[in-house]
Amino acid sequence: MQDARISPAEKFLGLLCLSHISPFFCEKIIYSLVVLCDERIFPMDKKQQGYVFTIPNLLSVFRLMLIPLFVFLYSRKHLPLHGCIVLIISGFTDILDGYIARNFNMVSNLGKILDPVADKLTQCATLICLTARHPVMLLPLSILFVKESLGAILCLLAIKRSGQVQSSHWHGKLNTVFLYIVLALHLVWLDI
Repeated sequence: MQDARISPAEKFLGLLCLSHISPFFCEKIIYSLVVLCDERIFPMDKKQQGYVFTIPNLLSVFRLMLIPLFVFLYSRKHLPLHGCIVLIISGFTDILDGYIARNFNMVSNLGKILDPVADKLTQCATLICLTARHPVMLLPLSILFVKESLGAILCLLAIKRSGQVQSSHWHGKLNTVFLYIVLALHLVWLDI
């Protein structure tokens, strides 16, 4: 039986304290975040797929907000290591939002679009910044631009034809992870 005097924030902090003991701490912490943010979005059925303020969507927006910070740190302050940390945080939140969306039934149509857009904009911003130091990075930037332009056109045609927004597949996720690793290496390893 739960004590009504314990706030959700206190429950969450209690889970954080127990996180070193419990083998399932990640799931418990994420579930607490879900409950803390908005109990109405859990679980999400077909009618709720139009929700905008889900935790995965907010994490995707957070990733979009990290892009100007990355560009500022890398280009204006000349702090590639700090930029790499921002890129790692962006990659971690990308993994986290996918995990939350799938395991807590928070997949939304907006999230299916917002997540890859945040990925691609982060990748493009990183490649543009790297092009200033490594002109050879213009080639991967051009390839990424062509690939994503064609993908966007095909995605819009598929949405128009089927009326449904499709989720990403494993090979797209693998490509994103690989690209994040390569970009992080180029940020840290200055003489590559």
